[in-house]
Amino acid sequence: MKAVTVSQKGGIVIPADLRKKYGIKPGSKVSFFGLEEGIQIVPIPDDPVAALTGMFKDAPELLQDLLDERRKEVERDEETFRQWSSAEKLKPMAEML
Repeated sequence: MKAVTVSQKGGIVIPADLRKKYGIKPGSKVSFFGLEEGIQIVPIPDDPVAALTGMFKDAPELLQDLLDERRKEVERDEETFRQWSSAEKLKPMAEML
């Protein structure tokens, strides 16, 4: 953990080792997120699109898993409907009165 002092205008100095590790250079932008346990500082990439390239490389596999799960749900629903529709027919409401 690194401790820094906040200036009168609210500025802070990010320690050099952290700037180097996260590629924060003069002119770089960072985002601040308020969390319950404190503040999170996240560097904004110079090219956000390039930074996201490959982010969803596993998406086709995940998509297939979702489709398979949905197919199973439909099959269960259809089986439930078949069981219900083949059960003894309910008496019309008029007969119950």
